[in-house]
Amino acid sequence: MSTLHVFNPYTQEKIDSIPLQGPEALEEMLRRAYALSLDTTQALPPHARIRLLEKLAAAMEDRVEELTRIAAEEGGKPYTDSRVEVLRAINGVKTAAAEIHQLKGEQVPMGLTEASAGRMAFTFREPIGVVAAISAFNHPLNLIVHQAVTAFAAGCPVIVKPANTTPRSCITLVGMMHEVGIPKDWVQVLISDNDTAERLATDRA
Repeated sequence: MSTLHVFNPYTQEKIDSIPLQGPEALEEMLRRAYALSLDTTQALPPHARIRLLEKLAAAMEDRVEELTRIAAEEGGKPYTDSRVEVLRAINGVKTAAAEIHQLKGEQVPMGLTEASAGRMAFTFREPIGVVAAISAFNHPLNLIVHQAVTAFAAGCPVIVKPANTTPRSCITLVGMMHEVGIPKDWVQVLISDNDTAERLATDRA
């Protein structure tokens, strides 16, 4: 099994070694996420998603120092900048929870023609399906929140692939999401080489 070695870009110190996942692992992730997206019995209602994201924000507030240290070590940014990023990420989780209240449709005007007289029409929003999120390195925590947390807030299973230079913030955040009660198949992390990541980006399912 291949291994990803993570280095502090400022000191060049190795800070972690993480097993790489290959195409087989990705296919299993896709299978589970796609099955979940079709299974309405496992859908999480809006109130459950709000509650879980509020718990996540509270857990992140309790671990600001840890999240800041991880982001600073792997990203090579100053501690103060990484702390600002963590606080922005927490606000992003709170915003995602609040935006669930706005996931609504609208009434379509009827009776404008004789054929539509006495009729009613409306729209509603529903999750689009599995989200593949491939992230960059420059904001290793905040970008994951923008991708993985917002997908979950919308009711979509998500597979998130962080940058190989900064994977630890993503792994930590997703682990926290599972710890507060978000089922593991709703948010999965892919740590892979570029070829496997391309398969994620181009998968038609």
